[in-house]
Amino acid sequence: MNNFATIIEVQTLPKVTYYTVKLTLSGIENMETEFKQFILNLKSNSSVRSHYSDLQAWLTQRIGYDKGAVESYFRIENKAQDCPNVSQHFESANKIAKGIEKCLSDGTLARK
Repeated sequence: MNNFATIIEVQTLPKVTYYTVKLTLSGIENMETEFKQFILNLKSNSSVRSHYSDLQAWLTQRIGYDKGAVESYFRIENKAQDCPNVSQHFESANKIAKGIEKCLSDGTLARK
């Protein structure tokens, strides 16, 4: 099987289960999951570090316990604006989403 990512459960709460992916690039599995890389980047960026606790609380309480992953909380971002800071991340996320959708539809999705 030719894997491009491994899906890993991060946390299960009453209204939602959070997952992350660990990408395999050129046959080599990344050392960290995408979630861990996001958290490390967030904590190391002094301009947004103060928002980490707010984000964590919102994801835990609002989504995890109160509402669940309500569709209106999310929007489709197929094309990233021409921004060197985010376009690479949008492109990666879109590739991961397409791969997951394909694996779900053909029954080859494997959990670790």
